Amino acid sequence: MQKTHSHRRLRTVILSVMFAATACADGPIVPPDAAIIEFGVLPDSISTDQGPVSLINFVVSDCHTTDGGGCAGVAPMTLTFTAVASGGAFNAVWEFGDGSDPAQGALVSHTYDVPGTYDVTLAVQTSAGALSERKANFVVVKPAPAGASCRFDESCASHECICFGSCDFPLDSGICWESCSVSGCDAGSVCVDLRDPTSEEPEPWRTELCLPSCETDDECDRLGFSCQPGPVGNGWQRACLPAIPRPVGQPCRTSAGDTDASQCLGGLCLDIGASGYCSLNCQPGSCPDGSRCAALDVPGVAVAQPVCLLICDGDNCQSDTLLSCQLAPTEPPIGFSVLAVGQNDDTEYCALKSCTDTSQCGLAHSCQQSFCR
Repeated sequence: MQKTHSHRRLRTVILSVMFAATACADGPIVPPDAAIIEFGVLPDSISTDQGPVSLINFVVSDCHTTDGGGCAGVAPMTLTFTAVASGGAFNAVWEFGDGSDPAQGALVSHTYDVPGTYDVTLAVQTSAGALSERKANFVVVKPAPAGASCRFDESCASHECICFGSCDFPLDSGICWESCSVSGCDAGSVCVDLRDPTSEEPEPWRTELCLPSCETDDECDRLGFSCQPGPVGNGWQRACLPAIPRPVGQPCRTSAGDTDASQCLGGLCLDIGASGYCSLNCQPGSCPDGSRCAALDVPGVAVAQPVCLLICDGDNCQSDTLLSCQLAPTEPPIGFSVLAVGQNDDTEYCALKSCTDTSQCGLAHSCQQSFCR
């Protein structure tokens, strides 16, 4: 009897030390005498008579550690669990505490969609016996903020997930929706105007929507989203925006070659370049970072008022054969003139490519009235 009590006390000490060292490691830490296999598979090199199971635990990858040693994140939260056990080959069964069906296998992944705090239980069975390990309150799932990916309304702090399986790219994965036209947005997000002025029945996400603020693309962990200036109030702020609607300078023609203003953040697709040119009507100083307000004066291009032109930055204008990085011309043909900029401005802008000969315009294009068309 005394021997059994000592064995249990020793097992408790071993489990406590191992859990502190491995609960959220980058990869599994396996004792030398342990064997990890998939459920129901016994390798030839492992016998089933290596003694009773004396130690089990599990390690978790993709885990942001809590103060208590568990894992925390926002919904949907996917974790990968790896079972560790001594005493020979084993079968592992998992319960994740959220009402989902048990999972089997030494290595399993599970997604928590609904915010809450969950226990995780691992049961191990070998030919020599069985043990189980339960970690209470191990997984903490927080509600997803506005603009985050989602599959269920319950995942979102706003309790509304739109576009899951119902909207076109790039919102086919679902988005936590919160209109900000009246209430504004929580800290860490901004109210971006994604409205589509060209459509009488725009998709539900084409509205004034709370989206995460950002400085770099690395802060946008949602597929198809990048950090770019978006219309916020009377100005522009950087936010994690979808691939469509597109910012100034991006292409906006359909596969048939027609301009499509619905693809553009500013609701304006200029009929210039081989791929079209997203822009917006402007006043001096009103364009987003990386662009400036300019008056176009090109024969055959109808532009009623000044529009934003993209400032050249590396090769961001080279993908369209009919556009090029150019200084604002000082002699006819005008092409474009930048508003509210001094005469000595040496900035180049992505604009219609000027030409003197058709050979300068590439295949299938020509030089017309001093510009490539």
